[in-house]
Amino acid sequence: MRRPWTQPSRAARALWTREFILLTLLLGTVGSAAGWMAWFYVLRHLPAGTTSMSSLGIPVVALMSSALQLGERPRAMELTGMLLVGAALAIVSWDTIRTHREVEALMGQE
Repeated sequence: MRRPWTQPSRAARALWTREFILLTLLLGTVGSAAGWMAWFYVLRHLPAGTTSMSSLGIPVVALMSSALQLGERPRAMELTGMLLVGAALAIVSWDTIRTHREVEALMGQE
């Protein structure tokens, strides 16, 4: 499968105009603010343990996305880390399902 975005390009350098700088700052600020607002919403409605464990999956998704979109090949150490994170998430999920524990969303956040 040919991935043209992985080929080196001879693209022009970025033109650092006032409009470019303002739009970059605006998009970075709005994107970061939206991410933090979503994170705090999730923390308010889910137990902190569940939320923190699910955040371990973010690097796994990033590595898989870069492999699919950019054609990057993860090294053995990265694959091992992904497997360990996946195993940890599976064990915690299995234990929670097996014991049928009900956890209050705001428990421990007083």
